[in-house]
Amino acid sequence: MEISREDAYRRFQDIRKRFSRSKLGDANEAQTRLLIVNEVLGALGWEKEDFNPETPMTSGTSIDYLDYLLKSNDVPRVVIEAKRIGHTFANPRQNLKKNEYQLLYLQNAFGPSLSEVLEQAKRYTTKAHVPFAVITNGAEWMLLQLTPPPGKVINELYGFYLGNILDEECQPNLDLFWRLLAKSSVSNRGLEEAFN
Repeated sequence: MEISREDAYRRFQDIRKRFSRSKLGDANEAQTRLLIVNEVLGALGWEKEDFNPETPMTSGTSIDYLDYLLKSNDVPRVVIEAKRIGHTFANPRQNLKKNEYQLLYLQNAFGPSLSEVLEQAKRYTTKAHVPFAVITNGAEWMLLQLTPPPGKVINELYGFYLGNILDEECQPNLDLFWRLLAKSSVSNRGLEEAFN
């Protein structure tokens, strides 16, 4: 089912009205995925068959389970690492005023717990053979390139801070959400263009 940008905006507003940090309280990771992440992906045009929660990835004798692996035309495109609401990067130590940041800056802004999640997401992108990952705690959303091109190191890469979808005062950049993560954009290589 094709979703328009306007439909996506309406659905985001509905998500914000139905769920706020106060309503979600101490939701665990599974509740955060079910109540928020699945809804956001649906608002961006992703069908349930496009993402498989708890996708197993085997490397040698170890098995990791990716929170989500988004596929377009059956091709893996984006890993999503989801944490429980309020976890990881709920309160940046530095004020984020724009949307595009170097990974090193994001790590400094959000502290060591974000670095741990970045390492986990990087391991998953490597196993899934995709360069892009979304890191979210349901409210805060970041899109990152975690596979450096030749001649670069990971801290030289950039990521997009998409904002907090549940905070009335911190409006998320819905245009950027749509441009980068809508199924139609990802299917048409919008991520590669954005990170080029």
